[in-house]
Amino acid sequence: MPVRPLNPALPGERTSFVGRGPELTELRRLLGRHRLVTVTGPGGVGKSRLALRAAAKAQRAYPGGVHAVELDGLHDPDLLAPTVAAALDCRPRDDVSAMEALSEHLASRQLLLVLDNCEHLVAACAHLADELMGRCPDLRLAVTSRESLRIPGEATYLVKPFDVAQENAPGRAADRDAMMLFLDRAQSVRSDFELTDDNRAAVWEICRRLEGMPLPIELAAMRTRALSPAEILAHLAAGTEILRQDGRGVTTVRQSSPQACAGWSYELCTGPERQLWARLSVFAGGFDLDAAAGVGGGGGLAEPPLDLVFTLVDKSVLTFEPGPERGRLRLPEMYRKYGQDRLAEQGETEALRRRHRDWFSAVVSQARDEGAGAGWSRWLSRLRRDHANLDRALGYCAAAGDGDAGLELASSLHRYWVADGRFAEGQRWLTTFVDQTEGEGPGRLQALHTAGWLAAMRGDITSAERLRLDAARLSAREGKGGGQALITQLDGLGALYSGRPGAIEALKPALAQFRRDGELDHLQETLSLLMLAVAFGADSGDAEDYHREWTTIAAALDEPRLRSYADWAYSIATWKAGDARRAREIARATLADGHGSLDRLGIVLLLEAAAWFESSLDEHATAALLFGAADSLWKRMGTSTTALPGLFRCRQRAEATARRSLGRRAFETAWARGAVLELEEACAHAVSGRSPIVAVPAVSSGSAPTVTAPLTARERQVADLLARGLSNREIADTLKVSPRTAEAHVQQILNKLGLPTRARVAAWLAENRL
Repeated sequence: MPVRPLNPALPGERTSFVGRGPELTELRRLLGRHRLVTVTGPGGVGKSRLALRAAAKAQRAYPGGVHAVELDGLHDPDLLAPTVAAALDCRPRDDVSAMEALSEHLASRQLLLVLDNCEHLVAACAHLADELMGRCPDLRLAVTSRESLRIPGEATYLVKPFDVAQENAPGRAADRDAMMLFLDRAQSVRSDFELTDDNRAAVWEICRRLEGMPLPIELAAMRTRALSPAEILAHLAAGTEILRQDGRGVTTVRQSSPQACAGWSYELCTGPERQLWARLSVFAGGFDLDAAAGVGGGGGLAEPPLDLVFTLVDKSVLTFEPGPERGRLRLPEMYRKYGQDRLAEQGETEALRRRHRDWFSAVVSQARDEGAGAGWSRWLSRLRRDHANLDRALGYCAAAGDGDAGLELASSLHRYWVADGRFAEGQRWLTTFVDQTEGEGPGRLQALHTAGWLAAMRGDITSAERLRLDAARLSAREGKGGGQALITQLDGLGALYSGRPGAIEALKPALAQFRRDGELDHLQETLSLLMLAVAFGADSGDAEDYHREWTTIAAALDEPRLRSYADWAYSIATWKAGDARRAREIARATLADGHGSLDRLGIVLLLEAAAWFESSLDEHATAALLFGAADSLWKRMGTSTTALPGLFRCRQRAEATARRSLGRRAFETAWARGAVLELEEACAHAVSGRSPIVAVPAVSSGSAPTVTAPLTARERQVADLLARGLSNREIADTLKVSPRTAEAHVQQILNKLGLPTRARVAAWLAENRL
């Protein structure tokens, strides 16, 4: 007799399902390969929605049906088996246990059973799953839990927050799902709400601040009933608790607010786990395992910190991201805020903030001492990853009035401020701590010197001159030659960046002094300024000599980064001397061989110069693309080519030539494409010289330039669907074609447009509406 299939009993979706296409595909693949799949992740990330949607999509594969059992309201583990049996319409006889009856009921059914919200019953659910899998060969289980069951045969799938770019401008493909979720939920309370040019940046910043977590994003969107996105963002920035939902709309109490969601996880932790959770809330952004143990351990913690870290990862309180050398741990923001409140209750906030400051001061000191030479790129990457923690440590120094510690920390970061293009930030911290401290000494002079450099590179010549005068007064009191050389160098820097004459005359004495003192770091700085002064001046005759000395110093210091800077400056001098082709060869070789060791400033300078060279060689489409890539980087660094007059004049001439040759629309199309490139992609374009496909218009008298559409009508349809984020399968379903045909169309579009990924299609359409 055939087995009667159970009626599917999946709860209906009350709101639309947004995004998660790749996650759905992967989860369905796992369900097809494994008999038990546990969907894990932090609270509020959308585990239940994803698992239930995947189960609904898979119903045809299970003749016995798909059934979900919600365990949120069940707190007695002894009632688990009876609850599941009742949900499956299984009525045990008096002489048979619920487990026995359930096993018999499911023994011959090819069925998918979803157990939803199991973390508070994890041991009981593990026992139930183990028993049923052993007795029911055709049963498959999908479990949602903040903690895996850890039994044989289990596959786990970690649900992550929506991807939201942390640095780039809003509207990139990576941000789409988070912003679409906000839009959908906002329209449920305000039907006229739309994403516009006026509110898009605020919505993106809300999603970024909430780390792409669906629950907080949904709660923020609900506030559009009474607040604009900008107002919501202001409340979030001020720490106002506006993310909560009360009354009839709440499905479970723990989903009513991020605090309630975090509180549920906190209750499921042991005492030592809670204590470490609170301590780790002192970090910002993320941290590695050594930092977790060094800052969070000791001081009455009942268990080894590393063991507790592992269990907090298992319980989805901490997230883990693997890295090339060391992984990164992170407390989701709502868990971090909850932990900070608990840390204050424990009376440990001040001690942990100080311990955190001391830990990262030691890291920076190590980077300063060991980061010379070829090891700098590795340390630069590490400092970038810990930038939020560095900012938090500096903030603690400022708030605690510990100017000496702050000045030491900020000054030790001088290479980082310049290399990563954090000019305004570095200047702000250095001047803050100079104002907080008194006295003299080389540390204070170095701080003023670095702050002066940073101000000049921002184009803030007034502040740069004020800092130079402060440094000069301090140097005069100390009466040291090395100090005077720093002042002279700052004078030459100010002349170069303000466009006034006298830069070379000021820099040559400083160069001679640094040579005598063997100050190689300051010597190479001065050589870089001299090369630029010569390159942007009328006579480039000394450029080759300076380049030779600079590369010799770079070799002595084992600094490939410095060699790359030297080659950049030399390429400009070569171009100014009239050899654009040779200049391009130098720039391409430098990017190809050295961009892995280059910092952000070095890359943008090379991209900028490469654009000039391409324009001089009539490769105007490539020049426009590289201008876009460079401008995007300049903007992120808080400066532009206007900071250095010589640089700006070269840019103006090269850009004007490219615009005139391409026409406004074609230039802006290529520029926009460059502006959304990742660093690696931009470098690849500069090295290869590959131009974007831009149809250069034929200009006739009396007609404006137009861009010829390179896509067929069908390809335009596919491109529109790509821009909406549809997968190949979804495109095939929409157009009633085979998946293979859809895939072929997508590849043809990418080939025609010269785009590296499908995510770039939306930007192309926005710039080329016909």
